[in-house]
Parts: sequence; structure tokens; C-alpha cells
Amino acid sequence: MLTDDEAATLAITSFCTTSAFSAEQLKAAEFIITALSDPAPFIEDLFALFAAYDTLYFRSLLQSSTTLTWSKRMTSCAGVCALQLDKATKRPLSPRQCSVRLSEPLLKFRPRSDTINTLLHECIHAYLFIAGGRHVRGDDPTGHGMGFQTLAGAINHHGGYEITTMHTFHDEVRSYQTHVWQCTGSCSLLPPYFGTVRRAMNRAPGPSDNWYEQHKNTCGGEWVKVAEPEGKSKKDVEKKGGQKNKLDSWLQKGEGIANNGKSESSERGADKVKGKARRKATLTEESETIDDAKGFLSDSDVEIVELPGASKNRLGSGVTGQDSLTSSKSTSVKKRPLPPNGDPVKRPKPQPMVSTVNMVECPVCSRYIEEENINTHLDTVHNF
Repeated sequence: MLTDDEAATLAITSFCTTSAFSAEQLKAAEFIITALSDPAPFIEDLFALFAAYDTLYFRSLLQSSTTLTWSKRMTSCAGVCALQLDKATKRPLSPRQCSVRLSEPLLKFRPRSDTINTLLHECIHAYLFIAGGRHVRGDDPTGHGMGFQTLAGAINHHGGYEITTMHTFHDEVRSYQTHVWQCTGSCSLLPPYFGTVRRAMNRAPGPSDNWYEQHKNTCGGEWVKVAEPEGKSKKDVEKKGGQKNKLDSWLQKGEGIANNGKSESSERGADKVKGKARRKATLTEESETIDDAKGFLSDSDVEIVELPGASKNRLGSGVTGQDSLTSSKSTSVKKRPLPPNGDPVKRPKPQPMVSTVNMVECPVCSRYIEEENINTHLDTVHNF
């Protein structure tokens, strides 16, 4: 198992001299030069650029093991690299898999160079996760040790980039922290925060914050909300709840007609339709509630991957299914014919279900946190 330093050395050796370039690296370098010389303020194809960087700088290890996506909900950091772990054992999958996520809200108004530097920063993390092993085993707990810095410095020198160990988009992060609370106690006069808590989510300071009890004992002030994002516009409300031609009103009209001249069976049919509509409306409200809960827990999209396997509720697997499908006394049931060679068809054995969890590095304290909890961690521990 390679250390970060050893993995970085292997990568640097592959691109430190142009004479050692392979044909694929030369093609990737030409593509990168063409893409970066484009005067457009945005990157036309970030995924193609990711593939080219992988070939040029990272020994072509990332395309088969790392996914690159944009996140529309990540507002606390510009990018994260997640190593997928088995949820049961908390150990990396074999072969290892990573995901790189870039924040669309933070990067869309930044210069194009910031997106490229952020992409390369996260690609270095992914490379050290895939090529080495100590990057996740405590040898380099910060994630930005000598191995990371050596490889980042070599890429900076080779391509003229500005890869740093931290993403510092403070103004953009602050612009999304629209929920603000002010303390009424003495800490409102003390720097650097002056009793102010800013957050991207609507979660008031409370016992879940690790500093809450200390603040309560030393200051004792109360938290008063002094700012929040503007409410939804009237148009949005009308779109969701102000439609004139609603299904409920249509059913009510239909019910009146049925009572005035339709048969009893027509009334029962209308009741069934109305009941289905109510159940559908209930399910819609529940799904919206679940989506809101997911948004509260994390600004990033969490992917739990489960491999297809055997289902206990599969048709014919239970007693009821067996009775209804195979225990019939009807003589019309025929056995499935054997294949030409006479051997029965072997069905594949059901695969065990494997779930994975993404671990990401906190950009502040460098601890590895489950991706679904990273934004909550930043809020509760680091007062983001």
C-alpha cells in the first residue's frame, strides 16, 4: 500500500518531462491548451477537461473510479471529494470508488480559473484515495500533507495553476448565509463575531451546538433572529395553490350531477376516483415533506448504492405467492421446456445487498464526516 508521498512521486514522474509523455498524454495536453485558450467566461465541457487532466496528471486512474458532478445545494464549501465506504464495515469498497462534487452556487459567479483550481484540488484528493491508502488511514489526517502539497506544487509549476490547500470563497459563502441570529447578551460587544450567528439553513442556535452550553453559562443572552431570506413571491403561491381548475372542484361538480340524475353505481365510481385523488394528494404532501427534511439535513446529495439482490417479497417466494402461482390444481399449467442440450437453466444466485456511504473531509478541521452530515457539521462545530 502506497503512502501519499509515494503515490505523488509516481504521478509527478509521469508528467515531469515532456519527452516522457505518452501519445495519450500529448493528446490530453493539446486538448487542455485549446480549452483554456477559449475566451468564453465558462468551461464548455468540464467533464472532458476532467478526463484530460486524469490522463495528463493522474496516471488515468480516475475516470474508471471517480464520478464528477455539480451540486446545486452545496453552499458551505467549493468542492468535496468523497471516498465510498461500505456502510456495514466502514471500510473502502474494493476496488475503491470516489466522487467529486463541485458547488455550482459558489463557483458559477467566480472566474473560470477558480473552477479549474478547485477541480484539480479535488482530483488530487481522489488520486491519493485511489492510488494510495494512507490518505484514509490516519497517516495524513489533514488530507493536505506533504504528499498533497508536493503533487499540487508540481502541477502548479507544470501548468501555471494556483492549487491551494483551502478553498477561500468567503464572500460567496456569506452571501448564502441569509439566516442571522443576534445575541442580546454581553458577547454582542466581543470580537470577532460580536454575538452574531449566520447560517445557510434556518436552524437557530440550540443545544445541538457544541458551544451552546458554554455560551449559556458565560453570557446567558438570548438569540433573536434579525435577518432571513425574503419570502416566496405571490406568483409562486398562486402556482402551487391558486389554480382554478383543481381536481377536487371537478369531482365535487361530478358528485352533484351524480346525485341529481345518475345511478348508484355512478356515485360509487365517483367516490372511488375522489378517494384515489385524496390518497394521491396525501402522498404528494408526504413526498414534499421528505424532500424538505433531506434539504435540512444536508446541502449535498447523498447517494446510497444498493446492488440488486434477492427480494423477500418476490412473486412466488412466500406462502401466499406459492399458493397463487404454483399450487393451482389446474391442468393447463405446463412445465417450461428444457433447452436443446437438456440441461436446466441455471439461475444466477442472488447477490448480497451492499450499501455505501460517502466520507468527505471537513475543509476546516480536516476530520472525515459522512457526506450527508457535512453541512450540519460545519454549522454546529465551526459556526458556518
